[in-house]
Amino acid sequence: MEPSGGAEGGFVDLAITERCNQRCIFCYEDTRGGPGELTLAAVKQLVDEAARTHDTVVLCGKEALLRPDILEVVAYAAGLGKHVVAFTNGQVLARPGFVEALVGAGLGGVVISFHFPDPEAFAQGARVRPQLFARVLKGMERVRDYNLAHPEAPVSVHVETDLFVWNQGRLAEMRATVREHLGPSFRQYTLGGMTPVRLPGVEERSLIEPFEARRVELADFLATQPPDVALRFTKTPLCLLPGHEHLSLDAQYALASTPIRHNLYQVGEVGGDDETLGASYEFDAAFQRNPYRWVCRSCRLVRLCRFRRTAWYAPQFLPTREQKPRAVHDRGPAEVLAALAAVEPSFAGRAVDVERLSRPVTTAPPEERLLAAFEAPGHDDLRLDEAWVDGRPFLTLELSGGAERARLWLTAPATDEQPLGFVVGCLDVVPTLLTPGAGPLVKKAVDRLARAALPPRADWEGQHGFHPHRARRLQAAWDRLGPWLWPGQAVAGGWRTHEARLTRAGVALRLAHAGGATAVLTYTPTPAAGETSLAREVLTLHAAGSGDAQTVELEPALRAAFTGCKVSTGLPPGARGRGIALLLVAEPAPAAEAP
Repeated sequence: MEPSGGAEGGFVDLAITERCNQRCIFCYEDTRGGPGELTLAAVKQLVDEAARTHDTVVLCGKEALLRPDILEVVAYAAGLGKHVVAFTNGQVLARPGFVEALVGAGLGGVVISFHFPDPEAFAQGARVRPQLFARVLKGMERVRDYNLAHPEAPVSVHVETDLFVWNQGRLAEMRATVREHLGPSFRQYTLGGMTPVRLPGVEERSLIEPFEARRVELADFLATQPPDVALRFTKTPLCLLPGHEHLSLDAQYALASTPIRHNLYQVGEVGGDDETLGASYEFDAAFQRNPYRWVCRSCRLVRLCRFRRTAWYAPQFLPTREQKPRAVHDRGPAEVLAALAAVEPSFAGRAVDVERLSRPVTTAPPEERLLAAFEAPGHDDLRLDEAWVDGRPFLTLELSGGAERARLWLTAPATDEQPLGFVVGCLDVVPTLLTPGAGPLVKKAVDRLARAALPPRADWEGQHGFHPHRARRLQAAWDRLGPWLWPGQAVAGGWRTHEARLTRAGVALRLAHAGGATAVLTYTPTPAAGETSLAREVLTLHAAGSGDAQTVELEPALRAAFTGCKVSTGLPPGARGRGIALLLVAEPAPAAEAP
């Protein structure tokens, strides 16, 4: 949609039906359920509310044109002097005489969704019979024929294609198909969405298209775009469009302060749209949920871009390394505005707050503090080669030192009873050796993290995969036991940590003695009221067989770890029979008792 003038200008999307003749697997309506089938009176009330501040009313849905009273709805909105547009998949337009009836009622334009390149992809993606693909094309032809017969008052036509793996590499083919069936009515084309799909039986991550492949395709697509068809992009990262960022509708909306509203979340309400750039859009708030925020925040176009992976509303569709955006540094809002004014003269004299839109985002995400530990120069020959978000981790790092390479997976534990890698703060650091003999490189990297100013646990709140209770247990264990949690770390005497595991109550360390004995050290923290501190900490040492005698080496070191606490030791009756060699209970010491 194009920005329009008026009291506030812009447009409002009104979802007025749950009816649809397609069940597209990537449609958010398929999982959200929609606002329900509104009565005609309720729809008119929505139109009244929208008409007070907006010039354009977009009737959507699911499929708005399936409402039996759609002609009355269109006539009512047009009677208020509004430009009325219908968002449609095009099938209903194939009915003989229906386009004429809609225009007669006052319809000014249609937006036709066209996402599938052929009947087979259409059948899979829309979950309907492949023969219905022909109805979509026929609907385009009906609009074309109407406009050819009424050149004095044609209905505007806007075609929209969401980018996703099933049309990757086929955009030029789809453009040719639209041109063939719409003819001269094909004047506006919008691409965007970067939408994943939910396909039963197919692993979700394989359905997310890589940025690089799409970037290459779009470069050729832009170079061959017919000059008589206006091309726009929406909900697409601007770094996919080098040199063409001014073609982004989201950038245009931001530059024009275009307000956009919809009623997609609550029945009967035309409310603020947190998913769309507009006059009231606060990027900083949305930015906190962006898994590539440490990259995007350095981009000069950060306040014009609607790149938000979480807009997909599906945690399983978190991005991969191949979807990492590139920060745009060579163009800013002023340059985009100048390029836009060259193709959209209405922007030439428009007052735009370029200073505000050029202001960098100052909120530093926690990832930056982790990256800083590796970007700073050091004497350990350690180099950060790449960083990205990949699935559940908060951050994945690829490091090298000399000829050695390793990967660190930084995340919070996802389940109880989970094996741990190298714990640092509330994060579990899981290494992968990319070259043989890279173990020392991993140790250097983990040491760097341990010495760094780590982001506090609260900074990760709200992140996908972050579980506050598990993170609190892990953080408490790190604060108390530190690198004892690491595999191979010396604890005391001949004892070393063999492995660590998160449990429902705390953390369990399996210890091994040089003499062959084994023991299990469990750490159980109990949060105080409000969970801002600990009320009690318990260490329990289980030894087996001959290890019992050797565990006495551990007691001084364990007690020393609780300096400043009120510590008591002792074994309840029968404890040794259960293999308990040491029980240590620590509580915060009164201020007068603290050393």
